[in-house]
Amino acid sequence: MNIVFISNEDTARAPMACAFMNQLAIDKHLDLNAASAGIYVSDDEFPSEEASYAAELLGVSIRAHSCSLMNEDILSKADLILTMTSMNKTSVLNMIPDVYNKLYTLKEYVFSFKEDLPADFYDGTSDIAVPRTGDVGHNINCAAQIYYLVWSIASELSEHGEIVMKNTILQ
Repeated sequence: MNIVFISNEDTARAPMACAFMNQLAIDKHLDLNAASAGIYVSDDEFPSEEASYAAELLGVSIRAHSCSLMNEDILSKADLILTMTSMNKTSVLNMIPDVYNKLYTLKEYVFSFKEDLPADFYDGTSDIAVPRTGDVGHNINCAAQIYYLVWSIASELSEHGEIVMKNTILQ
């Protein structure tokens, strides 16, 4: 399975999700590969210091990650495309409408099969908060939320071999 995580700039949330998923795939012996890309990124950008620090606290490094611009080639190879916000999802659909049947926000995808998420994970939106410069606590909370959601996907795949959506998808 090929999963692509999409965020605005591919400098924080998507690279963290990608690194977490690839590490979990190794740990859980899953035949899975994750990649990330940004909607508005230059190919020569790198992850933010804040995101790198938060990811390292949770056991992965994204410092060597080279940011990638989202394109049709990357998305056509994906079995699943997970965005960090509903606006990211809308942007992807506007650019490449053919991916609608494999495109979700990360939260809405996990909510579709997992019923026992912590209450504070649902804030009325399907968005993962944007990390903020200088706010270490907020950035660690963002990373922890991403890790938990990605871990939920990896655990479901490890336990059942597939993901069966049971709940209504958030709009």
